[in-house]
Amino acid sequence: MRLKALSFTALLLVTLSSCMTIQLAPSYSENIEKQIIETQKINEKLYLTLLSKPEGKRTYSDFEKEYIEIESNINSIYFQISNREKNTDFLIMINKLKDNFLQYKQEHREKVILKEGEIILYMRYINDFYVPLLFSEKALKTIK
Repeated sequence: MRLKALSFTALLLVTLSSCMTIQLAPSYSENIEKQIIETQKINEKLYLTLLSKPEGKRTYSDFEKEYIEIESNINSIYFQISNREKNTDFLIMINKLKDNFLQYKQEHREKVILKEGEIILYMRYINDFYVPLLFSEKALKTIK
């Protein structure tokens, strides 16, 4: 009798545990992945375009439209990430990206014209914030 009860309990626990899943990370979003890639491309294009212009043609006002587009895309990524569960790590990454982008944008506005070395540094630094965000989003594909 005890053996039957123990067997039944074990079978019940195995059945219940196979039906339950615990989600420790957010669900993968193809849309977020694509938007991260697209925003990084636009950001990279901004800095490459700045580098291709003579120093006198690198004024903030000449590139304000591009800055607004990138900021809008980053805000959209933030909005999508903030509306999914288990998003803490992703919010940290997108906030760091946004804060640094806004810092570089403000520095360009204040300096009016950026020097080549500043542009190269901004481009490299800002890409360092896209990489972990994109890598983490892609890693979610493998988590089911």
